[in-house]
Amino acid sequence: QLVRYASDHILNKEITAHLIQIIELFQKGFKLFGKDKFKLWIRTNNKVLSNHKPIDLMDTSIGIEMIEDTIGRIEHGVYS
Repeated sequence: QLVRYASDHILNKEITAHLIQIIELFQKGFKLFGKDKFKLWIRTNNKVLSNHKPIDLMDTSIGIEMIEDTIGRIEHGVYS
């Protein structure tokens, strides 16, 4: 959950790093699927991700890496 901070508030390093990972993930997803299809894909159960929805795994760095790996497999034609 994102919280609105005052404009002069500085995020801690962990939150900043996590946000950067999420931004990079969305950039990769938008590039591969297109914006609308990626938004649908992240909300759909995925067998490769133990039948989890990718969006449910975005709260950890490991989850984001798993999603990025899955996107990479799709990008290279490996079933995902």
